[in-house]
Amino acid sequence: MSQKITKGLEKVHIEGKTHRNLHGGNLLIEDEENSIDARIGDVGLYGPCYDHEDENSGQIYGVLPYTAPEVLRGEDYTSASDIYSLGIIMNTLATGKRPWYNRAHDYNLAKDICNGLRPAIPDDTPKFYADLMQQCWSNEPENRPTASFIYERLSWYNLFCDYNYYDEKNRYKMHPHLKIHPEAYYTSRLLYFPEL
Repeated sequence: MSQKITKGLEKVHIEGKTHRNLHGGNLLIEDEENSIDARIGDVGLYGPCYDHEDENSGQIYGVLPYTAPEVLRGEDYTSASDIYSLGIIMNTLATGKRPWYNRAHDYNLAKDICNGLRPAIPDDTPKFYADLMQQCWSNEPENRPTASFIYERLSWYNLFCDYNYYDEKNRYKMHPHLKIHPEAYYTSRLLYFPEL
């Protein structure tokens, strides 16, 4: 599933655009008996809605756990900020849990993300996948891989490693009984943290 999401993001970046609001709610998942497919949704938003960027300067609209630290600090969205979001999605797929589901999505979480807080990686996560995720999360945007690089690595893994569809399907199931913090938000909203 990560491979298909990455391919969609690669297409956005090849067009010279950024998504700016990549998170689990903007993924279209098709879970059939014999296949799992995923596509990036809300792709229209990376274009026309931001045509008047000067009017929106300084405003961040998104889902806090998926927003790159440099964006939270007021820097512009880039393809590297999309890669950070992809890394958080990869973790969601590895854990079956939404990031920071058990705490408020507020200034304190934003500050912790800017200071390097990242979600835990399960012990049973394949090493190459964990390493790729951590590269996506780098505090330095220039150290994050490109969508093309990630896609190549995931393709290589699927081609040459012992890949089992049913293992993937079980791994990507969301935990149904997690108690979500009442101030954890997974829909896009205005994020305003001028103190960062």
